[in-house]
Amino acid sequence: MNSDILTHLKELRYRVILCFINIFILMILAYIFFNFFYSLFSKPFSDIDSSNSFYVTSVIEGVLIKLKFSLIFGIILSIPCFIFHILRFFIPGLTSKEAKILIYSIISCTVLAIGSFFYSYFVVLPTSIDFLMSHHFIPNDVGILLNYSQNLLYVFNIIAYLIIIFQLPVLLMLLLHFNVLSRKQLLSYSRYFIIIIFILSAIFTPPDVISQLLLSIPLIFLFFSVLLLSKILKIGNNV
Repeated sequence: MNSDILTHLKELRYRVILCFINIFILMILAYIFFNFFYSLFSKPFSDIDSSNSFYVTSVIEGVLIKLKFSLIFGIILSIPCFIFHILRFFIPGLTSKEAKILIYSIISCTVLAIGSFFYSYFVVLPTSIDFLMSHHFIPNDVGILLNYSQNLLYVFNIIAYLIIIFQLPVLLMLLLHFNVLSRKQLLSYSRYFIIIIFILSAIFTPPDVISQLLLSIPLIFLFFSVLLLSKILKIGNNV
């Protein structure tokens, strides 16, 4: 028994080390191709009427933001590696049905992550930035100076938050499948879920109604889509 536990611990250590090596390699690649990521994250500000795109307030700001972004990108780009090693570690102890459920969940999470990235980048961010930087809030005679690190992190945070929040439908589907929640419970408490969605939208988006609605409406749609899909698949009937 102790031998089995030791074997699993060694395997876990081996896979953790591989994940860290993967992060380090991808961090280096992200550092090398940082200009590409900068172009990607700075593009939403290209239409703003300012003399320069960004400015820095410290001589070390450029170094710090490049290292920070490289680490973050390395971790994000390593997610497929994490998923692979998690599956390789846990699936041998699962039934074939449970393994299929995990694989379908990962595929769904990937699709939602890609969809939420494009939605946040091409819809939420441009609309939010145009609204916040409009003359409705900023008078015509006020100049615009955008801080380099703050605004790049602003774009990244919006995208990251939306990717994370858009994984909630998969979590709900898993809770329904394993009878932690029932479809009847979700439906009866739907008004509270809608309130929670609006609260999360207010927390994870800029303080403007437009951004909050752009996040809330798709999440509400996904919430009721989960209820419909669970009814079609006949799951979540009992707790």
